[in-house]
Amino acid sequence: MKQAERLFSQDRAVVAGSLVLLCALAWTWLAPMHMAPSAIPAPAPMHIHPWTPGDAWSVFLMWTIMMVAMMIPGASPMVLEFARAERGKRTGVGAGLTLVFLLGYLSAWTSFSAIATLAQWELQRNGLLSMTMASSSVTAAGLALLAAGIFQFSRLKSRCLAHCRAPMHSSESAVGHKPWPAFTMGLHHGLFCVGGCWVLMALLFVFGVMNLYAVALLTAFVLLEKILPRPEWLTRGAGVALITWGLSLLVA
Repeated sequence: MKQAERLFSQDRAVVAGSLVLLCALAWTWLAPMHMAPSAIPAPAPMHIHPWTPGDAWSVFLMWTIMMVAMMIPGASPMVLEFARAERGKRTGVGAGLTLVFLLGYLSAWTSFSAIATLAQWELQRNGLLSMTMASSSVTAAGLALLAAGIFQFSRLKSRCLAHCRAPMHSSESAVGHKPWPAFTMGLHHGLFCVGGCWVLMALLFVFGVMNLYAVALLTAFVLLEKILPRPEWLTRGAGVALITWGLSLLVA
């Protein structure tokens, strides 16, 4: 028993350390976005020249690293719970399978990053984004805020948040020694997370993709929604605030 507990502690330390390191690296990469936006490669407006493949890759990479920085804090309890469940089966590969699980989870957000890149291309092509990748249209910003506020009260939001907050049962993590089931399970959880947060992430087009304050605020909000005992007040309070803000822009 003591040996099993020692092995679990080692696995937990490896997983927790990996999460902290990955998150720290992502935030370190993002820091220049706020300190000096020009330090992050960004395509010029469409009226200057169309995007090149290199431009598209830079934007996709930016979104991907940003999602890693923003979503790992909120996903950490779930990832550590998966590690505990796998070590409880004494598979002997708990840490490795947990990192595969995390990779599956992040794959869902990588897919979101690809969609966000396409959305940015379309918005910029239509002149709706400034050089800092913030909305240049008050009407578009108001509609986005209004939509995000309404989404906070939606059934989809409630269902996805409930799934993300639910403890992982031992039967859910029956992946044995095989990495593919661990990956698909992480992807499954990641898709629920995307389903509950994608509208909030889209607000970066309103605040500015390079606005590190907005990135940090959304990161904290997503984390609190997942760890607070009763997050309903936070979710609905944010919904009311976003709706009010959006309407104020639309009627101004």
